[in-house]
Amino acid sequence: KTDRFQGYSDILAEYFRGYTEFNQTLVYLRSNLPLPPDAVATSSAFETSKMFYGNAFELLGSHLDVPAAINNIVAGRPYDQMKAMDLKQFRSINKANRTNCFSGNAAMSSFVAEYDSAVRNASHHRWFKLDDSRQHILYRSGGTGALHKMSYAEYLYRCNKLVFQVMLLACCELLLLQFSRKSL
Repeated sequence: KTDRFQGYSDILAEYFRGYTEFNQTLVYLRSNLPLPPDAVATSSAFETSKMFYGNAFELLGSHLDVPAAINNIVAGRPYDQMKAMDLKQFRSINKANRTNCFSGNAAMSSFVAEYDSAVRNASHHRWFKLDDSRQHILYRSGGTGALHKMSYAEYLYRCNKLVFQVMLLACCELLLLQFSRKSL
């Protein structure tokens, strides 16, 4: 549990180091509003944010074992038994495929509503490039090599969605510790 919460602490520290970037779209997410299609990020200090999505994706993917175990219990199975595999095998599969176990549970799917392995790969492998206007990110997908484009504002919005999910999961784990009378 100490390592898990150190991971949460590290990703939140990274988020707040780039807060002036992420804050540009945070109001939409906090107000539960979609990002307007013409939204523009007025600052583009891309160097402070470009690795964040990949890092947060990795942390979330590594921590999906707890909601997966809860999902198993909700589905009437032992905590360590999914439909097609056990929890040990779940922990060893590609992080991009770890969301499949939540497909039948809308509430648990909220932990992974923003969880895009193509964006993760581009962020994590440094495939992101800002265009000349510094308003759009260009990247290629790892599988097909297809060129993708998203606005920098959309990227920031998606990073905010991802960090909200990380915070939600951290809060759930803290509640589990409290109810089990465990401490950090």
